[in-house]
Amino acid sequence: MSTANGLTEALAGHGRMNRDAIKLGWVAVLAALILATQPASAEEDMDSAEYIMPGCRQFLVSNTPFHFLDGNCNGVVDDIEFASADLCAPRDSTLRDAVRVVVQYIDAQPDRQQESFRALAREALTAAWPCKPR
Repeated sequence: MSTANGLTEALAGHGRMNRDAIKLGWVAVLAALILATQPASAEEDMDSAEYIMPGCRQFLVSNTPFHFLDGNCNGVVDDIEFASADLCAPRDSTLRDAVRVVVQYIDAQPDRQQESFRALAREALTAAWPCKPR
């Protein structure tokens, strides 16, 4: 008896059980793939204004060391101030002033909380401190 025939005969008795196990395995793999591609309902968009604004508000009322969201807010606002050619903040303005401008602007538009915090902060700062035409 050849090895292949012996293996076939050995598996023949377990054929149905093996097919069921393989089917179950494929069902599990497919279920995992489907679940992995579905967004979690409780998942938050970490770039949204809704997610970052609590850190901005905390920064405005706190003198404690930065929390992650405080730093995220501050970093984005500071980056926009530094890199935007169409933004001319007053010479004596501080990061706290810029964050205050952003918070007031976004709070005045609650229906836009799901939008990008960076985009809204840029809008807020350029609206508040536009550069004068030369």
